[in-house]
Amino acid sequence: MATYVSTSLVVLDLPVAMPQLWVAKYSDRPSEYDLLAGELLLDLSGWLDLSDGPYVPSGLIEWGGRKLTDMPSQPITSCVLVAIHQPPKKDKDLIAPWGVSTRRAHEIETPYLTEPPVVVPGDIPAGNSAKVNITVNSVDVIALPGNEPLNVADIRISCDRETFSWQLTCEIRNKASLNLIKPGASGYRELAVTINGHRWEFFIPKYSASRKITDDKLDQSWRITGYSRSQYLGQPYAPKRTRSIASTTAVQAATNELFGTGFTLDWDTALLPDWSMPNSSFSYQDLTPIEVIKRLASVAGGVVLADPASNTLYVRPKYQVAAWQLISANMDRTIHESQILSESMDSEEKPLFNSVLVSGESEGVALIVNRLGTAGDNPAPDITEGWLTAIEGNTSRGTAELSASGNRQTYTLDLAIPESIGQPGLLVPGLMVAVQHDDSVNDYRAYVDAISISVPGRGNAAVIQSVTLDRPAGWEVA
Repeated sequence: MATYVSTSLVVLDLPVAMPQLWVAKYSDRPSEYDLLAGELLLDLSGWLDLSDGPYVPSGLIEWGGRKLTDMPSQPITSCVLVAIHQPPKKDKDLIAPWGVSTRRAHEIETPYLTEPPVVVPGDIPAGNSAKVNITVNSVDVIALPGNEPLNVADIRISCDRETFSWQLTCEIRNKASLNLIKPGASGYRELAVTINGHRWEFFIPKYSASRKITDDKLDQSWRITGYSRSQYLGQPYAPKRTRSIASTTAVQAATNELFGTGFTLDWDTALLPDWSMPNSSFSYQDLTPIEVIKRLASVAGGVVLADPASNTLYVRPKYQVAAWQLISANMDRTIHESQILSESMDSEEKPLFNSVLVSGESEGVALIVNRLGTAGDNPAPDITEGWLTAIEGNTSRGTAELSASGNRQTYTLDLAIPESIGQPGLLVPGLMVAVQHDDSVNDYRAYVDAISISVPGRGNAAVIQSVTLDRPAGWEVA
């Protein structure tokens, strides 16, 4: 049985709201000429006149007698073309590596280099090793005892192993400074010089003056000469004396010479021995105190050195250790080649002795001093000294004579003067120094023989100590 379903169509009549478009027929419309003119370049001029007033461009453009502004034109459009993974532009006759007219923009990997290759780091190189020595100099000169500052220039201070005092020369820049230190009715006046913490004191026995006209200007200067107070123990400041003592020792005799002078004696018997002098063997005629002390020291191979700022005399051996022991001895100071501002060397050939006869006189003893380990077959000239009255003095003197023999090399080094805590410090005569180099083959050791300190000019900015070193050549390998 079939079932039928009947349907019916219902039509709804609904109103629809729509916008109405209309045109104002009688309103003003923009001119097409004005619209086209807005797309053209009309405000240029064929010539510029900047000599009078601001530049006002013209509305006419002419080229070859034709007005370009009257000709039809088209608007100009621009676009940006972006290329992804494109190689640099090449000439048309070159063949691209991927073939002709083959685009690779859609591919991830490209057959050409788009970025620089990655650099794989290797071993990190060692940094530069540089030695830097920085010295900030400080120079002060004052009058004593009032500590008034002095205007000075061109300072020179010097000393060596054979002298017993420090010497000063410098220029005085004004009359007021000179009046503070020049000799007067009350005697000699003193001043103090302090360089990088090192102090010297001098008395001023003499001065000179000069004046000249330079560029219509009067230039006056004065030069002074000063000595450390140890100079008072010699001529012409100390009288000569004649003396004889029945029984004494070398140290006692030297100390007695300083009685009443205000000076003290520092005789290190561990370095330079003392010895007895019996039966009036200690006697002399017409000698100053310093001459007596110097002779006592030299009898045993020693020297007399003055303290730069105090009333102290030091008696030390001329060679703290024998020349053949210098290579293994402990050094007083060390100089590295990076600290040397300038260096010069001079050599001298001298005979090398390994034996010497040292003898006294009526109250003395005779002793042959040989270098240990040698046959003593090359003797030095004999030495006779009336104050050599004990074996200790003879042995010390003989060692000094042998150390002074043999070839020598004299070095002159220009160095800065660091403060007391720095190396090499102030190199006073008598010290032993080691000079070190980056190449140890060039290292050597020497004795300080002399020193000269200079502060040139008027700015006191540069301070140099010029040191003379005595190096025994040949002993270190003998």
